[in-house]
Amino acid sequence: MTIIKPRDYQEECYDLVTDYLKADNYKGAAIIEGATGCGKSVMIALDAKRLAGRTVKACRKYATGNQSRPFRVLVIQRQGEIAEQNFEACYDVGIKNSSLYSASLDRKSVFYPVIVGTEKSVLNALDEDFRSLPVDLILCDEAHHIDYESEDSAFMKIIRHFQRIRGDENASRKLEGLADFGEVRVLGFTGSPFRNNKSIIGKFWNRKLFSVDTDALIDRSYLTPLFFGYPSEHYDFGDALPDKETITGRDAEIVDAILDDELSKTEAICRDIIGQSQSLLGVVIFASTQKHTEQIAKCLISFGAKPEQVRIVTDKTSKADRREAMQAAKSGLCKYFINVGVASTGWNVPNWQACALLRPIGSVSLLIQIIGRVLRPIWPENAIMDTKETRAAAMAQSVKPCAYIWDYASVMERIGHLYNSEMLEDAEFERAKKENELITCPSCATENSQYARRCRGEDSSSKDGRCNFFWSFKECPHCGIQNDPSAQDCRECKGEMRSPDEKLLNTPYADQDYEPVTGWNIAPLKNGSIKVEYLLEAERKDGNPTVYLNPGSGSHGAKQAFKQWLSVNKESSGQGYGLHVLSRQSPEAAAKFVVKYWLNPMKPPTGIKFRVNGKGKFVIGRVTRE
Repeated sequence: MTIIKPRDYQEECYDLVTDYLKADNYKGAAIIEGATGCGKSVMIALDAKRLAGRTVKACRKYATGNQSRPFRVLVIQRQGEIAEQNFEACYDVGIKNSSLYSASLDRKSVFYPVIVGTEKSVLNALDEDFRSLPVDLILCDEAHHIDYESEDSAFMKIIRHFQRIRGDENASRKLEGLADFGEVRVLGFTGSPFRNNKSIIGKFWNRKLFSVDTDALIDRSYLTPLFFGYPSEHYDFGDALPDKETITGRDAEIVDAILDDELSKTEAICRDIIGQSQSLLGVVIFASTQKHTEQIAKCLISFGAKPEQVRIVTDKTSKADRREAMQAAKSGLCKYFINVGVASTGWNVPNWQACALLRPIGSVSLLIQIIGRVLRPIWPENAIMDTKETRAAAMAQSVKPCAYIWDYASVMERIGHLYNSEMLEDAEFERAKKENELITCPSCATENSQYARRCRGEDSSSKDGRCNFFWSFKECPHCGIQNDPSAQDCRECKGEMRSPDEKLLNTPYADQDYEPVTGWNIAPLKNGSIKVEYLLEAERKDGNPTVYLNPGSGSHGAKQAFKQWLSVNKESSGQGYGLHVLSRQSPEAAAKFVVKYWLNPMKPPTGIKFRVNGKGKFVIGRVTRE
């Protein structure tokens, strides 16, 4: 058994984790950000290995003999493929025995202190195999996908279940070498802590504990150098900007209509892919729809690809066929891997040397995940990995000395400027240079993309060696220095840079922060919604803050919006809102019920804190009453 030697940042992450998990330090669920290719599975396995199995004192209900039990770690993820990778990583770091719990993999064991399970399988077994099994630490892979906003989600049901079990245990339990563990600890791992281009750090994931990004890994020669290409042939997807792996709704209609009219463009793009990939190992192709994958496959074969070199994988592909396709890609049998909505996360295929974007993308998080698919290096046998220089030399001699992104969907033109990443900045600059769309920095005269937020020029007097001129920025509330608008931590003082909007619902505002109101108007509408208008003392050009509630809607988003509004607006004395009663009524009846029995009895507000979001809608952050 050859045990993987952890990298320096993986050891650093483990030290931070163990320190944070101590009773006096733990402040709720935290995120570990690790870019694709950082060895996230190894980081998870290391935490599990070094914590699991230690002795925890337990009550009689759960203990035998000496009244103790092993410290248990549950590693949870949504897909069986990812569970299998994390299970294998446990073995690679030296865990001789661990349990795998996944119906799709036909393995259901809870015997060992480390349990790697899929979310659905664990959920379905809460009243069976996990009924009275205490768990001390839950490690969540691909945490940006987890639904923590709904109390009825699978994830939250799992969390509550294990919290209840821990609550049954003796309060005096101790972990050897660490302080007392009172509650189930939760840590999330993700390659990109964003959803819909917004950070997930906040209400549930309350802090980022550790981060290692793609730029740092490429710079330290842990990941393959990346080159962007902007082919002359590309689709124009118009208004379609999907932010999810699978394109649905109006976006799907737009995309399908475009693809039906542009079959000749698909042919030209596939001809270019064949030409560009002659000397490359493998190409992962991100298509738009199921129909699109079939068109691409047909075109690739017609231009020279062998049928056995082409695979199509979608969300409709069976689990067995997915596994076969992955093995074919890893072995090199499959050179052209065409997918829709499945390969952006969790697929570890070092043979992928190029990524072809043939679909619109509206999410920076999704783009970063996709780019990461081609960054895993293939190290030569007996490569020396001790330093950045030896890793760079080994990579240069590898069969995969670099990787490529071919943008056939104008993705970088549309969203490449939205994220603070040197890698994406360089890509956007190369595109702008090709299109002759450069601007000049007024401070140092360096050429930049027209979308640049900070000049890419060099400045030896700057702390990070980069020109300090910003076209767009936000100031640090602690030291006043300019930072990138998306920055989470100040580049100078390292203070928290979350925007006021992100913290709106969690900030205790002072009295002067509220705008005075004379009351509110509440009225049920014929469509089953409720109009709530806050009457400001001071007049606004865009009118009084007004929101529309839909308590009887079957939409998950409408339910969450209504619950959020209630949490902000209910009186401090507190009324328990039984939302379940609304599901048994029509939307119109539900609206009338809410107005009559929930809203009208409330005292009118005297002050309000609000904002206007990017869609021009009012968002209520705080309400005060005399």
